[in-house]
Amino acid sequence: MNDNSRTHPSLGESVVGIRDNLKDAGKGVKELVQDQMSDLGHAAAEKYGQGKQKLQALEQSFAQAVSEAPMKSVLIAAGAGLVLGYLWRRA
Repeated sequence: MNDNSRTHPSLGESVVGIRDNLKDAGKGVKELVQDQMSDLGHAAAEKYGQGKQKLQALEQSFAQAVSEAPMKSVLIAAGAGLVLGYLWRRA
């Protein structure tokens, strides 16, 4: 062996070191992605819950409007049906 082999790491040791560094970096990226996906899942669940509450409130509002003025509601529904039927025939 020459004197250089004692002061410089061998090619195999360098490759092992690089492999270990890449492995550690991969683990870090994996953890980061998992954390981001978890946060995204929680945010999506929260938005879904908010949307569901808004739809329930809208449904209650419609039900209340119909019960307060049933004849007006029937006339509005009939008018909307006529307009949609007219548009459907034209298409």
